[in-house]
Amino acid sequence: MEVEGTTLYNVLSEVQSEWFNSLEELLEHFDDIISYSDCNSMEDVARHYVEESNAFGDISMKIQNYIDYQLLGRDMELEGDFLVTSHGVFEYCR
Repeated sequence: MEVEGTTLYNVLSEVQSEWFNSLEELLEHFDDIISYSDCNSMEDVARHYVEESNAFGDISMKIQNYIDYQLLGRDMELEGDFLVTSHGVFEYCR
């Protein structure tokens, strides 16, 4: 596993202190952490989920215009394991 050079490498201490008791534990779960390096907020992550990943199914463009991405992002953050950092947003998929 190559950690150096990844987006996660830049925020190891933030991620480790959020979800893990040690660096070794973080490295054991490295593959369970998704990096949304192009996202600066949960609103961006919500937009990614709807428009790019189709995580909520195929939603037509007509309906996408009515989605409140800020509210959806807030709800996703409350219900999931997300960490917003200066290097993007990370999700821990347990």
